[in-house]
Amino acid sequence: MIIAAVLALVWQGYGQEGVLDKYETQFRKGLEGVETAFREKRLAMPAAQVQALRQLEAQYQRAGDLQGMLAVQQERKRFVLDPRGSAVPVLQAPVELARLLATYKTRFAEIAVERDRSRADLKQRYVDALRKLQVTLTQKGNIQDAKRVMQMIESLGIAASAEPAFRDPPPAAPVVAEPSPEPSSGGAEPAESGEVSFDKWFE
Repeated sequence: MIIAAVLALVWQGYGQEGVLDKYETQFRKGLEGVETAFREKRLAMPAAQVQALRQLEAQYQRAGDLQGMLAVQQERKRFVLDPRGSAVPVLQAPVELARLLATYKTRFAEIAVERDRSRADLKQRYVDALRKLQVTLTQKGNIQDAKRVMQMIESLGIAASAEPAFRDPPPAAPVVAEPSPEPSSGGAEPAESGEVSFDKWFE
């Protein structure tokens, strides 16, 4: 799961190696959390869809709608063999079945979009933190260390000199799998002189 906390890493006592390692570790943990949430949501979808199909089949049976009931049975048999959203057919009738399948396809795609957005957000926050560290090191005259940070940023496919995409981003939407609650954010004091600020990380 993504750790939603505002962190402040003190430069004194850690050194640049420790700070960089902590930045990267936090970033990797965030990515792992995004992937875990993605898998949990995707894996939960087929069972819920099969249950919904059974309920709809029973509804058609109670209504005496043989064609509707048979259509649901056919889709349920197909679905258990291939529950991918791309494999779900687009129907016009029966209306209730068509609506159920369309909802599934939409949600299946939305989960992937949520994952991609969360990964992009984590990457941007990681880069923003590295840029702040690069500035601090440069101001301190630690040019070799600043160059190493710059190389790390460039290895992510982003220009090290570019301005951050956002300076004060809003809280990121929770991406943990339901019903797990999102961890609450903790406060952190502003970094004093000689400290490396790590605020707004995973908010």
